[in-house]
Amino acid sequence: MSAKPKSPAVSKSQKAGLLLGVSRVDRTIRKARICKNVGGAASVCATALVEEAIEDIVQRAGEHAKLKNSKRIAVVHLISAVRSDPDTAMLLCNFAFGSNNNVPKAIDLILDKQAAKKRKEKSSRKRPDDATTATSSDLVGN
Repeated sequence: MSAKPKSPAVSKSQKAGLLLGVSRVDRTIRKARICKNVGGAASVCATALVEEAIEDIVQRAGEHAKLKNSKRIAVVHLISAVRSDPDTAMLLCNFAFGSNNNVPKAIDLILDKQAAKKRKEKSSRKRPDDATTATSSDLVGN
């Protein structure tokens, strides 16, 4: 009998048509010990979701870079791309971006005009006016 030649190894990423490593995501899910058992398709679906989110953010960051006449995508463009889309902003709301650049806050883009107005009024009520603030001379009896 003749031996059948082995076919080349095909990764899970290639089978699924993904660029990110499915095996790495699978390993991360298993190490996180989120649940007792992890299905085989869970890592493929999670990788596809992450890849789609990254693709969307980078595409919008490229558009922001074009608007600013920049040839490169910088951190500012990524942050503004995340914060300009309400869904992505809510997805990454607990992530702290390490930048000191002035980028609009996500909450300003998520809230509608009426809710933003109420929030602004509420925060202005919390701040004491300069006229009503007690000074040290007021506290010490003259």
